[in-house]
Amino acid sequence: MHSYEYRQGASPLVVSMPHIGSYIPIEMQQRMSAAGRMVSDTDWDLDLVYRFLWDSDATIISSRLSRYVIDLARDPTGKPLDAAIKHPGLVPTTDFDDVPLYQSEREPHPKEIALRVARYWRPYHDRLSAALSAARARHGYAVLFDCHSIRSVVTRYFPGQIPDLNLGTAGGTSCAAELRESLASALNLSGMYSVAVDGVFKGGFITRHYGSPENGIHAFQLEMSRAVYMREHPSPTIALEKCELLQPTLEAFVAAATNWKPNT
Repeated sequence: MHSYEYRQGASPLVVSMPHIGSYIPIEMQQRMSAAGRMVSDTDWDLDLVYRFLWDSDATIISSRLSRYVIDLARDPTGKPLDAAIKHPGLVPTTDFDDVPLYQSEREPHPKEIALRVARYWRPYHDRLSAALSAARARHGYAVLFDCHSIRSVVTRYFPGQIPDLNLGTAGGTSCAAELRESLASALNLSGMYSVAVDGVFKGGFITRHYGSPENGIHAFQLEMSRAVYMREHPSPTIALEKCELLQPTLEAFVAAATNWKPNT
C-alpha cells in the first residue's frame, strides 16, 4: 500500500494535501502518548471540503499518513522553516500546544527518522515532483496548490484567532505576481471571510521548495482556519452548512489557479 493517494489529471494544476492523513503504524502508536494517538493536528476533512476537485482535471496527491509519522511539508534535512517561529519538526515530538507526542524516552532516534524519510517522505515528493514535471512538459508551466487547514486558535503561531483564509506565496517569490493577485481577489470576492496574504503563513517547505516561477512552476499555499468549515468543540466535526457557504469562494479560488496562464 502506498503511503499516499494519487489521481492523475491533465490540467496545469497539481494539488498537494500533505497533512490530511491520520494513519499511524501500530508499532509507532505503541510508543506514543495519548496526545500523539489523537492526531489532533490533522487537516481534517479537506477531501470533503474540496470534493469538487475530484470532478476537475487537476492532479491530486494526498497523504494517508499522519504528519506525526513524518511531516511532508518540512525540509528532509530537518532545517527549520522559520527561526522566529517554533514549528514542529520533520518528525514532530510535540503537538501544536507543545504537548509531548511520545512516551518518555521513546522518541524516534536519528536512524529511525532517516528511515521514515526514505520510506514515506521521499516517495511522496518523488511523485509530486514527477507530476509537476509532467504538467510543465504538457503545458509549458505548472501550478501547485498546497492545501492545508489549522485550528482557529494556535497561540504558538498567532495571538488570538487566526484569519479565516491565509494565502502564502513565500512573500511573493513562489508564483507570478499576477497569479497571487488573482488568487487573493478570489478569496476576498464574497467579503464573508478575513483574508491574509503572506502574513504568518507564508507557505511551508512544499511551496518554498517547488515554487520557481522562472522555471515555470508557480506554487502557493492556502492555510484555512477550521472555524470556516468545522465545529471545533468539543471535537472537530465538519459543519455542512459552513461548507455550503464556503464552497463558492473555494471554487472561485481553484478556478483562478486553473484558468491563469503566464504572460509569454
